[in-house]
Amino acid sequence: MKYNDATNKRPDGERVLNDRSVKIDIAANVKEIINEETWGKNDRNSITVFKNSVMTIVLMALQQMAEMQPREAEGTMCMQVLEGTIEVVMEGNIETIYDGELLAINKGNFYSVKALEKTIVLLTVAGVE
Repeated sequence: MKYNDATNKRPDGERVLNDRSVKIDIAANVKEIINEETWGKNDRNSITVFKNSVMTIVLMALQQMAEMQPREAEGTMCMQVLEGTIEVVMEGNIETIYDGELLAINKGNFYSVKALEKTIVLLTVAGVE
């Protein structure tokens, strides 16, 4: 069983990140990250809800116009928009991903993200070596 330790910014943050199975309460985690001080001061906040040697799942809240600068996909990834809208730019092409949609990106591709409104994204990255 792997735990995440509490931090100064998230004193009640100790939680199981990996075990035989991990049940994740998405609604409770969204509520937590949008009620934290970080959300009020920054254009984003996130929480890792699962992590093992081959897969990481991160729940992200992005303020309107928050941008993730261009980066290379470290593994095969999936961005699922739970609420809101994002634009993903890859090789000059813009994909708009709406509430309830997801975008899969293969490892090694470069991408950037911009939130067009307050957006909640579930990011899953697999196959990171």
